[in-house]
Parts: sequence; C-alpha cells; structure tokens
Amino acid sequence: MLPIKVLILDDDINAYEILKFNIESKFDNLFLEYRKEPDVSGNFDIYILDNDFKGKQEIESMVKKIRNNKVNALIIAFSATLNQSILKNLLNHGCDAVAEKTMPSDMEMTMKVIEKYCDMKKESGKPCFIKTINALSELLRQWNHRMNLTK
Repeated sequence: MLPIKVLILDDDINAYEILKFNIESKFDNLFLEYRKEPDVSGNFDIYILDNDFKGKQEIESMVKKIRNNKVNALIIAFSATLNQSILKNLLNHGCDAVAEKTMPSDMEMTMKVIEKYCDMKKESGKPCFIKTINALSELLRQWNHRMNLTK
C-alpha cells in the first residue's frame, strides 16, 4: 500500500513540530508535507489546517476547496482561533474533525481520528466515514462542551 500523504498547513512552526512529533511517533506509513501558506494544492489523503495565517482567517475557504476536489480526504481543523460560528461553517463545508491546538486531549483525539482513517484506508483502500463517526463524535463532543462554557 502506498504511504498515506498528510498536508499540514500552519504558519506556526512550533505547532507543526508538535504535530510532526506526534504523528511520527505513532505512524510509520505517513508521508508529511508542511506549508506555511494556506495552499491546499496537491493530492493528499489527510489535511491538517490552521485557521489564522498572518491575521487572516483562511480555514473555511481551504475546507471548501479540499472537499470539492477530495471527497474522501480527512480534513482536520487544528487551530486556536475557532469560534462557534466558524466551527458550524467548517462542519457544514465538510470538515471531519476539529481540535484546539492548546489542548493536550485534543492532540490525543486527533491521533485517534488519524489512526481510524488509516486503518480503514488499509482495509478497503478507501475510508468509509460512517465507521469513523465514533472517533470524530468524541472530539466534537469535547469541542462543543468547551464552546458552551465560553458563552
């Protein structure tokens, strides 16, 4: 099986290094590419996206572009600048998971979501997102709980 290709888009090199460390510690079959600009071009299986690029919120447009071209891609919003309105729009545009950069528990859940996706890709060659609902719903449940606390 070909390696699963992951694109990480974040202008924060420290966030990238943390993601890279966690991914490389857990997975040996993932090929990582990193970009500091909100450029989603290319053919990737997994997209991990920040929202804020030099003060401009880019994540919604990136999710739309990815989902229009890559129906089976896993899209994870990994940001510290998401509010309830953006979260709702991301989910409506096809974002699969949302993680808060500053929450260690979100990193763990992000790795579980990636693991589930990779397992399904190995089994069928193509992920079936119905099977990932359990992993994704826990991450979203935690995020929604946090959003309710900030009201």
